[in-house]
Amino acid sequence: MVDSEEDAEYLNDFLKDKGLFKDVLVLSNIEEKKIDEDLRKRVREKFEAPNKAGMLRDVIEFTRGIKNLEKAVAYFVGNKVLCHTFDQAIAL
Repeated sequence: MVDSEEDAEYLNDFLKDKGLFKDVLVLSNIEEKKIDEDLRKRVREKFEAPNKAGMLRDVIEFTRGIKNLEKAVAYFVGNKVLCHTFDQAIAL
């Protein structure tokens, strides 16, 4: 992920020169992904601490002051749920 189109172009050229073809994502171009509030509510109601399951975007720690980073995390993790046990996953 990069902050600007210029950085993306530079990085694409650099990776291409190194033979590493990777996708570069510009933070400002990331589309907004809404959280499934019904799923979030079910997870919260069904599981309580200490063996709590949770929305992955709620349990990942990152610096929230960086512009568009929270949007990027939401884009990549979507509505995935982190469960502590297989039984929790089945119960959902």
